[in-house]
Amino acid sequence: MKRSDKVSLKAFWEAVEQRLAAYSADELRAILRAMAQETPPSGRRAFLARLEPVEGAAVAASQVIQQEDLLADIDDLARELEDAMQHADAWEERYEWGGYYDEEDSLGPYEEFVEPLVELFDRAEAAFDYGELSLARAAYQRLFELLRTEDDYGRGVSASDLTGVDADEAVTRYLRAVYETAPPARRPQAVCEQMRQARAWLFG
Repeated sequence: MKRSDKVSLKAFWEAVEQRLAAYSADELRAILRAMAQETPPSGRRAFLARLEPVEGAAVAASQVIQQEDLLADIDDLARELEDAMQHADAWEERYEWGGYYDEEDSLGPYEEFVEPLVELFDRAEAAFDYGELSLARAAYQRLFELLRTEDDYGRGVSASDLTGVDADEAVTRYLRAVYETAPPARRPQAVCEQMRQARAWLFG
């Protein structure tokens, strides 16, 4: 799906750091007071809790991406999705006997995986933007493979379900990462092979 007003993780943190550097302490206090005024009664306790200093919070923007955890987080989500697909029969039977669902709906019981997948694609993009090309290559490969996962009823999460993720741009970044990380002599061959693989990931 084409992105509209999405801000990449790298651009977001750069903008945060720029604004923090541009404002005085009094101006930052004024911003926080304005945010406090807009906080509903039910959210006041949580707002106050977030005003507490966080140990180790003053880190470089690139560290916020938690790059060292990216591949592990993808693998964890893949296992969760696989586990959910083991219970596809129960979901189908429940709706067959008393519920209703659109047969054209390819998500079925897997809607809860959309937001985590969008976040992981965002982190893979940030890894690419920060020059972590080996990490980006591995992350995109695992994410695209995950999108090919389907249960026995043909349901799963596809690229078209991921609001805010431009699949064409993601593939372009993946292929660039492949090119940059492959041995020079194998770069053309590696890119051609992965172009074919990318078509299989996205179009079957």
